[in-house]
Amino acid sequence: MPGGRFTKCEECGKSYITLVEPSCPSCSPAAPAATPAPSSPDSAAVLINPGGNFSSGVLIQPHFSIVFPILQGQWPWCPEGLGVVNLTVPTSDGPVLAAGRSARPTPVEFFDPLYHRARSSRCTVAPGIYKELVCRYPAVVEVEEAQPLFAPAHKVALRVHVEPGCSPPFTIELCFAGQGSHDLDLRPSRTELWRATGRVLSSRAPLWSVRFHGALPSALDAALMPRQLFPGP
Repeated sequence: MPGGRFTKCEECGKSYITLVEPSCPSCSPAAPAATPAPSSPDSAAVLINPGGNFSSGVLIQPHFSIVFPILQGQWPWCPEGLGVVNLTVPTSDGPVLAAGRSARPTPVEFFDPLYHRARSSRCTVAPGIYKELVCRYPAVVEVEEAQPLFAPAHKVALRVHVEPGCSPPFTIELCFAGQGSHDLDLRPSRTELWRATGRVLSSRAPLWSVRFHGALPSALDAALMPRQLFPGP
């Protein structure tokens, strides 16, 4: 089925994951993997925001941003064509993620693909408030559950295959307990005039969970650990 999760090979009859393999790996073992180059916008990134105060006096708590690669195709996961998924996780949950356990993002946001590069690079978000890029690796998204409303709790709905290059691959798994809910509860966010990220929709329902699966690169593993402000002797 065009745009489906699996494609059946006409040669051997086996099915392969459409978004991960460009062709049947059984018949074409030498075929290049569908992994974008490091300079490609199709990448996954983790950034850390140390927190601070806006000029308005609003306190921003320290947090991680996990930016998924562009989600291609027409999926209910892409409301209004917004194909970039951005997770915000408190830095206090860093050790939880490093240990391979599930953490709950505070908001899950959807950006226009045009802003993927801006979301996955070090950037200033307000005077004195910035996001530091921890890592940015080639990656591809696999849709495990095509319809969010049918995603039961603890079942992986979106899976990001990350290829660091400097270490073995790992995955980022996003779950959404949509079963029994009416919708994704998406609302406009980041609507301040000074922002330049276009239209953004946000879900703040406590139905999301994310986890890293596999051995993490040393840079990412170290970044997830709490920073010691006053190191001992």
